[in-house]
Amino acid sequence: MKINFTTINYNSPIKTLFRTNVKYPAFKSQEMGDIFVKSSKKPEKVEEKIKEESTLPEYLYHLTNKKSYESIMDSGEIKPSEDIIDGVFMFDMEDFQVNWTNCSSNENLPSFAKSLLKQAIKYDNDLVLLKISTKNLDPNKFRIRPQDDVTNFINSNKYRNLCMVYAESGGPFKHKYEFPKDLVEGYSIAEAQRFFNQKRPVEYIYQGNIKIEPQRITKVLHIPDITYNSIEHSKTEFIEGIFEKFKNFAEK
Repeated sequence: MKINFTTINYNSPIKTLFRTNVKYPAFKSQEMGDIFVKSSKKPEKVEEKIKEESTLPEYLYHLTNKKSYESIMDSGEIKPSEDIIDGVFMFDMEDFQVNWTNCSSNENLPSFAKSLLKQAIKYDNDLVLLKISTKNLDPNKFRIRPQDDVTNFINSNKYRNLCMVYAESGGPFKHKYEFPKDLVEGYSIAEAQRFFNQKRPVEYIYQGNIKIEPQRITKVLHIPDITYNSIEHSKTEFIEGIFEKFKNFAEK
């Protein structure tokens, strides 16, 4: 009694009559009796994992106001803010200079950058720009979102209706399950380059606390005597001057 046992190695090349670089299965037989048995070992599927940390800029920037900055220094960390996606909001300086300063998708709305200034200053005085090293931040805690998507949604009839419906039950942010899925979940940071190529302003959102150390958070710019109203009613030249200061201090 003999068994002819044949295994197939999918990863080994065999000689053929044709000139080709294609690898064909090579066969290896073992005699074990009269029964002929075939078995095969399929090639292992090798997938290259996307290293999301490699898509992070070396530094990201967080814009805030004087009161919030003092709170950060007292606590020793930047704490997440409540938003469509809760987290610490930052931007890449190159993206800011190229895409955030463009006009918004709606001609009746201010530029994305001006909206960011208003959001940061809130009802306090003085703008503060923080530079944050990403070296020790967990890339898996990052999400990103194109700011034009946020702006378009906040100015949509759907959002206005949600504000009215949930005015007495915590507001629309307590019912985010009715928001567009992409806004609530965001995107992987691996998508950042795609959005940059599309000239869309991107926010980096870190879903966790960011400690002053070892992140090497430094205050790179403090612009006094700026209020929400001064930004709201300021001329284009004034806003552009602020952006130029951002760039100059970031390059130091």
